[in-house]
Amino acid sequence: MKEHEYREKSGIFIDECYSCGGIWLDGGELKAIRNSLAVQQSDQERTEDEKRFSESVIEERQRRPEKSNLSKAVGVICRSMRVGRFS
Repeated sequence: MKEHEYREKSGIFIDECYSCGGIWLDGGELKAIRNSLAVQQSDQERTEDEKRFSESVIEERQRRPEKSNLSKAVGVICRSMRVGRFS
């Protein structure tokens, strides 16, 4: 086993198996990782990214003009032509 620090200056040391590459945690290490500042910051960044993405989707939907009556009519004609052709 090779012991190394989870993140630089975190004070959390985890074990890595030389043969299989598996990570081994001692008691309390998972909780310490979850409570670490780096994980909390990445969770906060992910939440902010999700919020920005949702806002951009809403803005894009609001910017799109409604389909004109002509494009709606063309869509109906195209669908009815497909149905008529295969029936």
